[in-house]
Amino acid sequence: MKIKFLHEVRFVDSEEENRLRRRVQYLENVIDKALLLTKKLNTMGLEIDKLETEVSENTSATDSAITLLSNLASAVREVAGDKAKTLALATQLDSNSNRLADAVAANTIPAGGGETGGGETGGGETGGGEGTGEGGSPVGPTLPG
Repeated sequence: MKIKFLHEVRFVDSEEENRLRRRVQYLENVIDKALLLTKKLNTMGLEIDKLETEVSENTSATDSAITLLSNLASAVREVAGDKAKTLALATQLDSNSNRLADAVAANTIPAGGGETGGGETGGGETGGGEGTGEGGSPVGPTLPG
């Protein structure tokens, strides 16, 4: 965006006129650069907002994984004396582990950069609810399927 002065001033001394024209040109260039920097700063602000959102989503997923692991110990204690419930819990844990590993792999940016996986998996936050294993034993949050 160029800003032009509306009034043209003529001087008797052409040397002074040339000097002023160079100053005006210099100021126009400075203004153009300031406008470009403003545009870049606005773009950076949007990128920072996006990054903050991604960090928040990552924190939610991490918190869900922590809750899952925290509830695992109590679930194991509850089924310790019952072999069938223990095997059912192990099967469910294998399933959840595989789904979690797939979700992490799908949302991991390769070392060379560039996105893969197309964003969130399962339509939003991972975890979120207390699940139950077979026989009604709690096993922590259930991963989206």
